[in-house]
Amino acid sequence: MDKILLTMDSTQAYMLTNGIKKYHYCTRACKIDSTAFIYVKHPINKVIGKCVIVDVIKNTPDNIWMITSPQSGFTKDRFDLLYKNRTSAVALEIKDIKLYKYPKRSEDCKFNMIL
Repeated sequence: MDKILLTMDSTQAYMLTNGIKKYHYCTRACKIDSTAFIYVKHPINKVIGKCVIVDVIKNTPDNIWMITSPQSGFTKDRFDLLYKNRTSAVALEIKDIKLYKYPKRSEDCKFNMIL
């Protein structure tokens, strides 16, 4: 099973941990049932919790947007910028979020992939 470091900004992390965001966009896929550590970039720069990847959707950017946009936390402009000049896109469906009482350094988490 993969252990992944999902990197995101604090706004995306807030939406994810409050049930607004259900999908995380990336350019590479991982395995279903992978454990993912939620790393929040500036200003926190720490791992705030972990979750499980319950589905991996691979398709064209247009189809990924149609399927996932209501629960992505992304604007169309931001999505288009991420997948500019790409013919394929990946959306990870996230569930079972468990927040840490105290955020951890990424070095303290054992992961084998960064998305």
